[in-house]
Order: sequence, then structure tokens, then C-alpha cells
Amino acid sequence: MSEHLYRFRSTAFLLGEKYQELDRQEIYCASLKDLNDPMEGFKDLFWSGDKIVWVNLLKHYLLCLDRACFLFMLNGNTKVIDFASMPVLETENDLPTQKWKDTYKEICDRFFGTPSVAEYADKLPSRKGPMRRYELHFHLRTLHYHALNAVVEAYRHLGVMIDGPEAGILRDLCERKSIKPEVFEITNSLEERHPDIVDGSDQLYAVLYGASMQAALIAKYNSPASSNDHNRALIFLDFPDQYVRALEQMLYIDWYTACFSGNCVNSSMWGHYADNHRGVCLKFRTGTNAGNPSIPLYGITGWRGNRTMPNPVPTHGYNQFQLHKIVYKKTYPEFDFFRSLGRLRGPALGWWYSDGKGNNSSCCRDVFDSEAQWREKYWAGFEIARTTKLEDWAYEDEYRLVLTSFLTDYSNPLNKKLKYKFEDLSGIIFGINTSEEDKLSIIRIIQAKCKQEQRKEFEFHQAYYSRKAGKIDVSPLNLIQV
Repeated sequence: MSEHLYRFRSTAFLLGEKYQELDRQEIYCASLKDLNDPMEGFKDLFWSGDKIVWVNLLKHYLLCLDRACFLFMLNGNTKVIDFASMPVLETENDLPTQKWKDTYKEICDRFFGTPSVAEYADKLPSRKGPMRRYELHFHLRTLHYHALNAVVEAYRHLGVMIDGPEAGILRDLCERKSIKPEVFEITNSLEERHPDIVDGSDQLYAVLYGASMQAALIAKYNSPASSNDHNRALIFLDFPDQYVRALEQMLYIDWYTACFSGNCVNSSMWGHYADNHRGVCLKFRTGTNAGNPSIPLYGITGWRGNRTMPNPVPTHGYNQFQLHKIVYKKTYPEFDFFRSLGRLRGPALGWWYSDGKGNNSSCCRDVFDSEAQWREKYWAGFEIARTTKLEDWAYEDEYRLVLTSFLTDYSNPLNKKLKYKFEDLSGIIFGINTSEEDKLSIIRIIQAKCKQEQRKEFEFHQAYYSRKAGKIDVSPLNLIQV
């Protein structure tokens, strides 16, 4: 195992007035949406369960759709509605008032009271093969206008909404949107007749998904005003797709990461992460923890409070953070959605696994009959999800620091900054295009830190193109003394 790992950085982060990462000795842990791979943390979800969990998924869909419609009635287009404001991690038990709970019950009654919808819901558990994202999207889109109509009719019954032209359009859409429960039998039959076609049903539904996305795009293109009507487009066109994307949140808590590499000579890495070779590469000394490289970092270690201190305050200290080596594979890991709801607790989990009449889903038994074994598998899945990328990224030779906690709110950027010990920064490599001004600024900062900590040695290197090797290489700058 290497004794050093490398971190590519732009000088804007290291020296810029806003960040000053070098002077402050900080490592920032980014959220997944801030990383350059849009598939970070991707899980190949599939859905396979009995009627109880399928009905609850549809009820949960109605819960989120109800919230979107409520926000739209409240704000119109004055405030953009996105799925960050949807109750993805909630159930009907979390609704704030009895009146809202009664309205939600009416929405469910209206939705499942439609005979074709009820029959469709009954058929969902009949899918023999695992249902994946595109197929789930197809079924939700099939049911969407009926779900939306149930919400609108419930609010009209309350007198909150009046009957307008959109109500007629919605009713017409419900009448024209064909619900054919035999689709499940047809899909099962196709899989049975063509076992040689790998993921055949998934390929079929991917084509249908592409068609629906094109139809939505055409609808927006033909209505230029829709660019200023994001909320209406979300509710009428985009909701099924956004909902399926959001379901991942139920599996695991949010996590944040800082990325390192096992080498410092890959030209693409310099180009992508070090400002087109104008930045630098930090060389860190690492130890070993549980078989992985590790580094001590200063950050939040816990929270304290008492009767005289009602608002807990964070405690800080050094933790030994493991740097997990990324595994590069052809496909992402699979996750059984209904049996992986580990982020939910207590009443929320009970809601998903119960029909409210004293009957529990078989998925519940799969989880709790061997809970210790399930929990071990669950956390192993979390580890795999955080450390798996496609083979296209193998050139990065990445090692990943992961920041996560049930107790700390890491949405605050200040909480995602970890401080390393200067003694663990063994050197800095300048890029081919690093400016002389930035080099001098970096040398001055390092020289001051070495003096403060009475450190006699520090490595400076220069990256360059080696004609002999045909790639980037580095050479020591031995004449620069600290």
C-alpha cells in the first residue's frame, strides 16, 4: 500500500480569498451533486414486493403529489417547487394537522376508488421479474393524471379550488389515458418467451421512457410560455420522473466526499481537477486504518448539551478518516428497494410495511426475521454504493474520504470543512502551467508554516512532459529550501 496519496486542486481554492485552503489546511467534502460524475452514488434499484408495499408506494406518490399541488396553490410561480421540498422521507403520519390527514385520506379514497386504478394496483405484485426504474416510471406515468385528478377533486370538494378550464382538461386526460392492467401479463410473457435477451423488459421500457421524455420536451417546445411555468410543468409533465429519481433518498443517509488519487502524473487528472494544469497537486502522507489508507482530520466529533444548554453545541477533535479505494466496474450494484429502506425509522418504516389493518408485508419479514444479517448486508451495500464507479473513470485511481453522520447537519458548508495536520502534507507539485505568481505565493505560505512548526523539510516538485516516457512526470525542486 502506498504511503502517499495525492489531491489535485485549483489555486483558486488554495489561495483565493474566499477559500484559502492551503493557509487554513482545509479539505472540503463536496456533496454528490457538486461532483463531475452525474452518476455518483448511483444505485441500480429494482422493485419487487407484495400488494401492501406496492399500494403504499402509490399512496406515498399521492403524498408527494399533494404537497406539490399545495405549494403550487400557495405560491403559483412566485417560488420554484423542486423535490427538495417534497416529503420523500415522510408518511401520512407526519402531516401537521388532522384536517390535512383527512384531505389526504380523501385523495387516496378517490384514487383507489377508480376501478381501473384499483385493478392496476392489484396487478403490480404480479410482475415476476424485478421491476426497474424505466418500468416503474411507465406505470406511474400511466396512473399520474388519475392521481392528479384525485388531488384536484379533493381540494375542489373542500372549496379550495374552483372549477376552471384546467379541470376539464384533466378530466379529459384521465378519460383518454388508457389503463391496461394486462401490461403486467404481457411483460411477464415476453420475459418467459425470450429468456436469452438480457434485461429485455428493461430495454423495452427504456424505449417507452425515451418516448415519454420526447413528448414532454415537444410539449414544452410548443408552449414557449412553459419556460416561465416550471411549477405547472413539474406537476403535469415531470412529476413521475422526478419522483422515481427521489426514491433513492429512502435507502441511505446523505454523504459527502473529498477525493484523492494514487498517482500524480495522469494528464487528464491535471486537466480536470487542477485547472488545466494551472493548479497544483498536494502530496499527503497516509497511515493505515482497517486495511485502508487513512489520515487524521479535525472536525465535528459529537454534540454536547445539558439542562442549562438546551441547544446542543458541536464538539471538535481529530478523527482517523479512512480513504476508501474506488472499485471500477461495468455496472452499478443492485438494490432491492422495498427491502433496503434503512434510512426510515420507527413509525415511517412501519407505515411502509403495513396495510393499516394489522397485516404486514412479507418484505417486513425479510428484513426483521434475520435483522442482524440484514443490517450487515445493508451497511455493506452502503459501502459498495459509495465506492463503485464505472470503468470509464478507472484512470483516476481514486481514493475517497467519506463524511456522513446521523447526528450532524452537513448541509452547512462550514461543517464539511476538515483540517489536516501540516505534518501530513509532505509536498506540493506545481502544474505545467502554474503561474510564477501562484508558485511564489504557495512557497511563502509553506515557508511560514515550516518556520512556525520548526519543520526542516518540505518537498516541492514540478510536473513536466517527459518525451522519453511519453507522459507527464515530476521532478524535485531541490534548490527551494524552507
